Amino acid sequence: MKASSARPVTIDGRARGFVLSAAMGSVLVGLPYALRLFGSVEAEVVHWGRVAIGLDSLLLALACIVRGSRITAGVAAVLAALAAAVAMLQVPPAILWVLFHGQPITDGSPPGGFVGHWALSLPHVALAALALAVPHRLLRARGVAGTPDLADAPRAHRSAKPTDRATAGRA
Repeated sequence: MKASSARPVTIDGRARGFVLSAAMGSVLVGLPYALRLFGSVEAEVVHWGRVAIGLDSLLLALACIVRGSRITAGVAAVLAALAAAVAMLQVPPAILWVLFHGQPITDGSPPGGFVGHWALSLPHVALAALALAVPHRLLRARGVAGTPDLADAPRAHRSAKPTDRATAGRA
């Protein structure tokens, strides 16, 4: 018997576009942190930028390797998990840019002149929304769920015989 992860999944061009856009966008968002473009900042900020670039490079590489419209459910799950991790990675900087609005961003040695602004959180929020669209699109792909398409599931439930629905809850 075949493993469920070997079952082919059909993904559309929009899902692939979301994966590539989220990966490339996150690499671009992580670069200013890794390159210290915001001035003298804490080492954790630079480390966050490097982690973001590494995770997103992994997502980008996997997305480039998977070129066909049919992938296994396991690969779809890995893509969805990586994209969800990218989205979660955007939460701390988005919150911190809002919290430190109007305050100097520096580690104190030497004092820097860069001042935080809430608008710098917008790329993180947009990227998190884009990255969350990836698991959503992948879960809607044909073959991931037991139905031909998750969008068809309510219709399939309505078309089932009443006796099938009554016995399904007891099984």
